[in-house]
Amino acid sequence: MSNTMFSILHQTSAVLVGEGVARIDGFDVHEVGQDSVKLHDITAVAGFGLPVGLLIAFSFDQTLLGDILDKATGALPVPDDERELYLRETAAEVVNTVLGLCTADFQLREVAISLSPPVVMEGVRDIQRRGDAVFASMEILTDKGAVSVNLFGPRHLFDDRLNYKH
Repeated sequence: MSNTMFSILHQTSAVLVGEGVARIDGFDVHEVGQDSVKLHDITAVAGFGLPVGLLIAFSFDQTLLGDILDKATGALPVPDDERELYLRETAAEVVNTVLGLCTADFQLREVAISLSPPVVMEGVRDIQRRGDAVFASMEILTDKGAVSVNLFGPRHLFDDRLNYKH
């Protein structure tokens, strides 16, 4: 998981800084071994197929996600009644971009790694580790808020909304 974590950390930072959205102020990385993970208001989840075999959940602070949206839309006004929809779509787009860039970091020339489309969830939620599940997390701290990135594996234990399969 550590190579995957490093790649996600690097690519997320590059996207945020490269788009001029935020300045990176630091990182808080928790390697494998956590018993629970807390998701924030808006979380976008996508997964890598084998050989990586992980689900990755990006939970965004509202302020940071709003700034990403504002930077992406530029001078185009976002109607107030559609802002929540745009925020969800922005979260999904960031996850798609970051994880797509990560696939190049894995250097698996002989193997194509599948990437599932992001599923966006709303609401705070705690996920407790069960059985053979493995959790790892990191938080990327910026001047506009934080994004928590949580890795869940093996992927076959979870559905796309991070519920355990029975």
